[in-house]
Parts: sequence; structure tokens; C-alpha cells
Amino acid sequence: MKYPDVPLITWDDEIVGQAQLGVVRKLGLPGRVARVFLVQDETVLLQERSSTVDSSGVMDCSAEGWVDMADLSVNGEPGDYPAAAIRETNEELGLTVARNDLATIGHYLLQKEGVSPPEWTTLFVAEYNPPVHGSIRCNDEVAGTQWLDVYQAQDWANSEPQQFEAGAPLALNYLIRSLG
Repeated sequence: MKYPDVPLITWDDEIVGQAQLGVVRKLGLPGRVARVFLVQDETVLLQERSSTVDSSGVMDCSAEGWVDMADLSVNGEPGDYPAAAIRETNEELGLTVARNDLATIGHYLLQKEGVSPPEWTTLFVAEYNPPVHGSIRCNDEVAGTQWLDVYQAQDWANSEPQQFEAGAPLALNYLIRSLG
């Protein structure tokens, strides 16, 4: 199966071309990832990754995925983080979020064991509003979802990181910082 091309980026997160994700992995270059947390009051929606994806059976952000070249900015530029966040939230959870629903709470290079290739990550948070965004309908990449108190989710991720996708514990720490 051929996946969409992803941005070929530098270590400074500048787009210099495009390639298949497999090529990016072979070159050992970083990729772009958009992660989204949906929140309601002081709860956060986490997803359990299904057996159809990498890191199956572990908990993750509400939605996340590779930024691809078809993710266009409002100016038509490819490889856009917010566009990928919108697409992934729709694909994985069946929800319709808009750019103005997303607040950026982090942008960082994730380099650690279990992360290949390294990930330039932009992390977003959105206040979940069912009448506006719709009802959660998981696709085949998501085994299920659960709402947790944000502080309990952070404690769980920090005490049992093996129960989470490799980037989720750091992302939860950013979420807590963004809440004040």
C-alpha cells in the first residue's frame, strides 16, 4: 500500500522536498507529527491504539498522525501541522474541528527510544463541544477511547510509560503546563 508523501524536512523543521515515510525512516531524518488533545473541563480524551497500527494496545493522545504533503495551510503550502491535526481528528474520531478550535501548546523535536524516525511534533488542544464537533466514532486505528482527569492521565503516563505510545507522556506534560 502506498501512503501519501510526507514532507522531507531538515533537523530545523524546514521542508526541503517530499518522500514516502519509509524513505524518511531509512534516511534517519525527522518527520512531522500533529498530536491533538480534546478536553472537557479538567478531563482529557485518550485513545487506545488498535492492532492495525504501530504501537498497538497502548494509550495515546486523542488523535495523532504524520503530517503529509496533502495537508495544506490556509495559504496552500503543503505539510501543514494544523491541517494534519484536523484531518487526523476526523479520520480517527469522526469529529469535525476547525483551525480556530485548535490552540498550539507545544512544538518540539521528539527523539527517544521507540520513536523512529524522530518527530517534529506540534501539539494542539481543543475544547470538545459535541453539538459543534459531533459524536465520537472511532475508525479502525482506534480500539476505544476514555475520558480521564488530566492529572490522573499524566500520573498514569509518567508512572507506567510502557502503557502509552512513546510520545504521549511528554505530550501530557505539555497539556498540564498549558492548563496553568
